[in-house]
Amino acid sequence: PAMDFPSKRETQPDFICVQKELRSTLGEAIKTLPERYQQVVHLYYIEDCTMSEIGGTLCINESRVSQIYKQALEIMAVVLGHQGINSIHALQA
Repeated sequence: PAMDFPSKRETQPDFICVQKELRSTLGEAIKTLPERYQQVVHLYYIEDCTMSEIGGTLCINESRVSQIYKQALEIMAVVLGHQGINSIHALQA
């Protein structure tokens, strides 16, 4: 008889393994960023802060936060590209 596998994609062992690998790779990409860029990415994605709140926390204006955020994503895209991840779809659940 066929083996029983969890029906939800999120609970399948291979999906869980791939997600852990992608998170690890993404974490390594974040570590390549300058400290200020890491702070912006962390505050935006982990702490769910707005650009305005991030600006207040880092004592910079919202426009500068947006610039740093955009540059951080560009740098991470290059780093991830070198790891063979060339599509945002690889990171989506």
